[in-house]
Amino acid sequence: MDDLKVDEALAGIVHPDGFWQFIVVILTALSIPGTAIISVFTNSSPKYRCRLEPQIEAWLLNASSTSNATRWDIRSVAEFFGPKLSHPTAVRACEVYAVDRLQNATIEKLFLYQSQTLPLVRDKCPFGFVYEYDWYQFPGGLVEEWDLVCDRAWEVPFNESIYMLGMLIGYLVGGWFSDRFGRRLVILASESPKWLVARARYRDAGDVLYRGYRMNAYVRNLFASVSKRSPLVSRKEFFALIGVPDESVKDKSAEQDIVRSGHFARRAGKFTVFQLFNRTMVATTLLCTILIAGHLTCVFGIAFYSANIRLYTSYVLMINAVASIPGSLLFAGLYRCFRFRKRPLMVIYLVTAAVLWIASLYTIILQPKNDIALNVLMAVVTMMLTTGSKMVFVYVPELYSPVYRNRGLGVCAGLARVGVFWFPLINRLDSSVKHGFPLTIYAGIITLQMVILCFLRDTNGEASVTARESNCEIKNSQWTESPESSKECKPLAATS
Repeated sequence: MDDLKVDEALAGIVHPDGFWQFIVVILTALSIPGTAIISVFTNSSPKYRCRLEPQIEAWLLNASSTSNATRWDIRSVAEFFGPKLSHPTAVRACEVYAVDRLQNATIEKLFLYQSQTLPLVRDKCPFGFVYEYDWYQFPGGLVEEWDLVCDRAWEVPFNESIYMLGMLIGYLVGGWFSDRFGRRLVILASESPKWLVARARYRDAGDVLYRGYRMNAYVRNLFASVSKRSPLVSRKEFFALIGVPDESVKDKSAEQDIVRSGHFARRAGKFTVFQLFNRTMVATTLLCTILIAGHLTCVFGIAFYSANIRLYTSYVLMINAVASIPGSLLFAGLYRCFRFRKRPLMVIYLVTAAVLWIASLYTIILQPKNDIALNVLMAVVTMMLTTGSKMVFVYVPELYSPVYRNRGLGVCAGLARVGVFWFPLINRLDSSVKHGFPLTIYAGIITLQMVILCFLRDTNGEASVTARESNCEIKNSQWTESPESSKECKPLAATS
């Protein structure tokens, strides 16, 4: 039994779109917390200025609330009691003039300070800061809570990068632990059948497939007419259909003893991540890492960019979430209609890059007061990126031989998080350079993704002849060779 027979069993006997798979997907989706979305609310960047003495703050509040009075907005107060601001729209005041303002000082005296031509000594906001949020921003958050402004402004994007660092460690260490020590059993789908086959635990893989087959068949018969109901095959018959050898109880006990003693684990331990960087796979691994890094940079960068769109943040996220649904359906439809993987992914990237270039140039050139049109374009981009995400995580494992697919994807996805550290800094350019400028960078990254795809081969979901030969070589060199494995590998070698 090998990976190809697992695929055939899933497609022909268990069925790939049954109740079992539906429940597993739902459980997986519900178990993922919204950690990436939380930062969109908590990391909003408000306008800020230095807080003045309590008496002056009280006078400013009273003057602003009085009818027919001059409106003291945050920018005018910052420039009146401190140096002129360098940015034409952003208000980021970190200094205030250090002058003695007595309690009985009059407002006329304050105007004298402003009209002085001599340079005044400046202080670094001795009383803290005053924050003001735009109408589309979520009030409160880490910036106001911890005063992450001025000298500490670098910590705002840093906490988002730490989130990516945690994902990097999780992909590398978590994936290695699961392959080394085994996955925790659950009720509906205990372990991946392909992973069990790679560990030579064929009967365990058959048990997982048989549970999925019974669940799908039971639900299918429940909603089918009596004439269309199919009888359930027994466990022994199912094992014969998928190619699991019918071993005696003694042989099975011996196999379990070997697995428990760690004999096979020591042999499987010869698989290391360094084998993904040998002469035959180093180019594929590096290109796949860059491909996933660029894709994730755009996915997380545009998700976090929602805080910079001039609409209510909750509405923006709701629209993007709804746009992800047709993205998933588009992925399923494309890979059902097209056998090969690379061309549909290339078209998705082409459409995404075109929409991003239109959105970025429209925003940079026109600078609209509201971002309704930009939000619509970003919803289209989100839909395309959702489709692309699922395509990438199907396409990349198929570039490796079956025995390397899980670890190949884990290593590439883990190392790709190193390149994702920079998206918080890219989004900061929206306020420091120009509104919409980060979108040009994301459009350029997607364009680069299309170039990288040109250097990767196409796949169709089946192991190539080269992959099968590599798989047989690994089995013969690292595992205890059996007559059955020799017979399986000889025809493959003969076809090369």
